[in-house]
Amino acid sequence: MIAYRVFRAVLVVVVRPIWPITVEGLERLPRTGCVISPNHNSFADPVFVGVALPRPLRFLGRSELFRFPFRGFLNSLGAIPVVRGANDTGAIVTAVQAVRDGHAVVIHPQGTILGAPNRPWKRGASRVAIETGAPLVPVALIGIERVLKPGTPWVHRVAVRVVVGEPLDPGPARPPTEDEASALTERLRQAVQALGAPRTD
Repeated sequence: MIAYRVFRAVLVVVVRPIWPITVEGLERLPRTGCVISPNHNSFADPVFVGVALPRPLRFLGRSELFRFPFRGFLNSLGAIPVVRGANDTGAIVTAVQAVRDGHAVVIHPQGTILGAPNRPWKRGASRVAIETGAPLVPVALIGIERVLKPGTPWVHRVAVRVVVGEPLDPGPARPPTEDEASALTERLRQAVQALGAPRTD
């Protein structure tokens, strides 16, 4: 993922001098295949996750972004398109294979920043973790929601915290049931909020 490493290096140079970023719990970040699940409250979330976490990451992103002129660029970064509002099994299959290949895949369980703040968390991250048996890593993004707010054309200089929590063990790899995915998603929600993310209950 050479393109990702180069792009991240550029982001670090641009972002860190403007936004003070405190990163906690990096020692908890697995070096093997895993699913990383941060809260999602800003369009800027992927940028700060990428800057804060040093290992290459593969992000799930809405399929609308994978159009000209961004498609080739996003593909070079290893991003995975997902169709919003549909049970996109193709994106899940791709994410599962990426984790099995040793990649860290970032899936925001809230899906989108739009809508009510207490919207149900989606089960995609838990499904991938259960199917692969890989750690599910809760991450809290704190303060980023004030950097770039929906409906505003400008950014704000604020302090940002990124907190990596203890990985959740989904157990041995197996096809996930709906009940298992729901239970793990609830554990994830509680873990992310315990790290200091804005509450959604």
